[in-house]
Amino acid sequence: MTGLYDRDILEASLSACAVDPSLIAALLAANGGELVDFGDIRPLYGLARHLADLHTRGEMFDREIAASRIAETTGAERGDVDAIMRSIEGRGNPAAFQLWLDKLRSLRFRRRLVDAGEHAQNGCADADLVAAVQLAVREGETGNDGLVFADLTAPPLPTPPALVGRPGCTLIPVRQKTGVVGDSGAGKTHLFVSLALGIASGCDVLDMACAQQPVLYCTSDDDPDMERKFQRHAAGLGLDLGSLPLRLVSDPEFNLDRPGTVARVRKALADLGAAERPATFILESLTTNVVLDLTNLHDAVSVRAYIRRTLAALQADFPDLSSIVSHHLKKPQAGGANDLSTRVSGSVQIRAGLDCVIGLVPDGPEAFTVRTLKRSRSGARFDAFKVRILGDPDAPLTLKYDGTVDVSDSELMGASGAVLAFLKAAGGPRPLKAIVAGVTGFRDRAIQSACRRLSDGESPRLVRTGIKPAAYTYAPPKQTGLDLGGLD
Repeated sequence: MTGLYDRDILEASLSACAVDPSLIAALLAANGGELVDFGDIRPLYGLARHLADLHTRGEMFDREIAASRIAETTGAERGDVDAIMRSIEGRGNPAAFQLWLDKLRSLRFRRRLVDAGEHAQNGCADADLVAAVQLAVREGETGNDGLVFADLTAPPLPTPPALVGRPGCTLIPVRQKTGVVGDSGAGKTHLFVSLALGIASGCDVLDMACAQQPVLYCTSDDDPDMERKFQRHAAGLGLDLGSLPLRLVSDPEFNLDRPGTVARVRKALADLGAAERPATFILESLTTNVVLDLTNLHDAVSVRAYIRRTLAALQADFPDLSSIVSHHLKKPQAGGANDLSTRVSGSVQIRAGLDCVIGLVPDGPEAFTVRTLKRSRSGARFDAFKVRILGDPDAPLTLKYDGTVDVSDSELMGASGAVLAFLKAAGGPRPLKAIVAGVTGFRDRAIQSACRRLSDGESPRLVRTGIKPAAYTYAPPKQTGLDLGGLD
């Protein structure tokens, strides 16, 4: 019982037997046994119940210890318990449950039980668990042992629309797990609150359209100003909070990785109508939603497993659910360590389990830059842009889109031509500040990039005559021989 899938299979099947003892017969039949061989079903029921309890507590299965505990608790004879265990193990096979597990190796059967095990771990209803195991048993009996192949002859699927974006620009994709990372104070909460309000209302945010749908926002970051942030951002957008399909859970004790929490989130989403229409789940933050004494997120595989039993488990129940989770940027670690077990909030290995990752970088007072760290698996993308946080301490808050940060090739070529024309007409050195003021129609950063490009090449068209402050003068073409395609 070393593999995660094997533990999930046992969790599901044993828990289901504890709820519905009639399933024991089907599981015994998987090992070639029959219920009539053992007479009274009660010891079997006790076995299933106590083994399920072992798995729930995360204890390793030790045959001798488990048999003794079961015999002591149920009052059954030790010989009867041994006979039952030998049957379930495979009629005397000392490898724990080996034949049982072998029977569950078919892909669909195994996957069903893994899914059921994840639900059991997170507190699903007993009836749902039993139904899942019964379905798995039926699929196993029909011999679905082969791989399930994708239909490659089907028409290509269209690119999904953006949850938040505009034509040619997707900030938040639909039905994906999106991570937003950044240092403390970079602006993650402001961005999340603004996105939550935009999605819940369907109004534009950051000059981008938001698809309207219900939003569940859960935070355990212990922010005492959380409700006020929502009120101020709603005022900045002109929204009535009471009329929105938006639910806020601000609780420092909230932890998605604790048993039962995913079930509570699942119920809240169902109450919002997520089973009937698309919905969005926003989580702040990963740092406060990992139980460090129970979870060892030390590598990409562990990260995927964590995401699978939390965010992915929710999306399995609500296929049209979009998830957004915040996380902290990697910071330098002693000895160069770069893993979540060293510092959960200090690693971006979370990329392994998410479909796309967005980074926030502080960019002056009350401003930050938004960049792509991992492209969306659907191909959605956006150009890096700057955001300003506007509003006095007691005034409504708004996030203002302040234009793209990076300079495109076409913009750079245009700015280069304008800078050359300006300095050629100037007839002498000019400080960068004067160049920026004299060249119109281009952003400051495009003009600055053009000056650097024209002066730093192998055959410069500008000569840098000052360092601080920067200054440039025009270099005639005969000195360089550089062909700029008619820009000179």
